[in-house]
Amino acid sequence: EDVRASQQGMARQQRASLAQGCKARAQAEGQRRSGAQAWLEDVRASQQGMARQQRASLAQGCKARAQAEGQRRSGAQAWLKDVRASQQGMARQQRAHLAQGCKALAQRETGRSASAQARLKDTADDRAAARQEWQQMLLALHRRRGGVAVAVRSPEVPLLKAAAPMTPPPEATEEEEIAAAPIGELNEKLAAVRGRVFEFLASHPDGVRLVEIEQEFGLSRFESAQVVRSLMEAGQTEKRGRLYFAA
Repeated sequence: EDVRASQQGMARQQRASLAQGCKARAQAEGQRRSGAQAWLEDVRASQQGMARQQRASLAQGCKARAQAEGQRRSGAQAWLKDVRASQQGMARQQRAHLAQGCKALAQRETGRSASAQARLKDTADDRAAARQEWQQMLLALHRRRGGVAVAVRSPEVPLLKAAAPMTPPPEATEEEEIAAAPIGELNEKLAAVRGRVFEFLASHPDGVRLVEIEQEFGLSRFESAQVVRSLMEAGQTEKRGRLYFAA
């Protein structure tokens, strides 16, 4: 009975201790779960904040990149405009120098013709004077011999007509050169460059002049006109004033 009573007392103590341990364990588990939940909430909030910051930074970066791209395009357009203006100025200067050279050549040709005419006139005058002297000498000889004087005519020296001053040939307009270009098939060189000319026109939305196509691809005026005429016949190019655009 004593042993049984002692065992029952020990069993009650063990049950009480076990109940207290389970209760403490449950409290500790609840605290751990609460702490883990709070930590997860903090991590989630931190991740959301970082995501918002990253989105803001990405939006700013995209905006800055768009602004930089716009500035780069504006700078490129301004540079191309300056290059085009410079090329047009050089072309005008070259035309002016060519016109001056043709004018100077015409003046030199006029002076040369006048000088040649003057020399020919001097030669004709000398021969006329020599002819008169020859006739007078023959007349004097015939008189001494009692004969009849016969006038001897030396062959006349024809004078050259004054050459007309050289005038520079009129420069054909782009419309005339485009119209004069043949419509037939292009040769291998022009057929190979035809697509590049169209891409060049497409990359210049402000329009391109015929002289710029010549300078860009190293073509003559006739070849450039032939390529542009081919593109216009195919409906890929249109002309507005003196500029050509990709259709």
